[in-house]
Amino acid sequence: MQADIIKHLDEKLEALKEGRTKKTRDTLNKLNLILSKYFEQGGVDFSITNIGMLSNENEGPSYETLRATKNVHYRKLIGYWSELRSEQNQPVEHKGKLLLSDNELLNKIPDIATRAYFARILTERKKFKNELNILKNQSEIVIDKRNQFNQTADSMPNLQLTQNELSALTYAVSVECMELNGWLKTEVGQVKGSEYQNEVFPRGFIQALNKVIKANK
Repeated sequence: MQADIIKHLDEKLEALKEGRTKKTRDTLNKLNLILSKYFEQGGVDFSITNIGMLSNENEGPSYETLRATKNVHYRKLIGYWSELRSEQNQPVEHKGKLLLSDNELLNKIPDIATRAYFARILTERKKFKNELNILKNQSEIVIDKRNQFNQTADSMPNLQLTQNELSALTYAVSVECMELNGWLKTEVGQVKGSEYQNEVFPRGFIQALNKVIKANK
């Protein structure tokens, strides 16, 4: 890791330690060491859940400690490393990483049926994005997206879901599911982490699921 990055994070760490007890300062140092190693290994998931498990495995603060309302200083430190990772990834063309990220998200969905329909939605998203990029490189082209979306909507009634599958998809967009996972819905259909506003599922995700659900009621 470059010296300027280390200095930048060290300064923020020292600011977090100001006025804290020795125990808290030691815990911040331990957590920072864990985050530093994870960052150097190329880690990208800085969610409280993932860092909590990683910290517990390395004798750092527990997940419960990181989540506690009063321990905002630990979450700020995690946020600093998360922001640094985002800044490093931002200028890089990461087409290959999009697929990896999608797979990671799908693997977190325990229900097989739900995972299958999420996979279909992500595939459609990738298809539309590729088509749009092609059209952007052509001049004097009028893009009519109605046929694309109508075709998708027309095919929805052909998805014969079981009651369990329908219940799983309905739960996935419910308030209960959002609150349990610490997620938020946006007006454009994204699902974001409520704490650091990281994108969990892309734009249009909520609308797409609602179409599937509506077509099977």
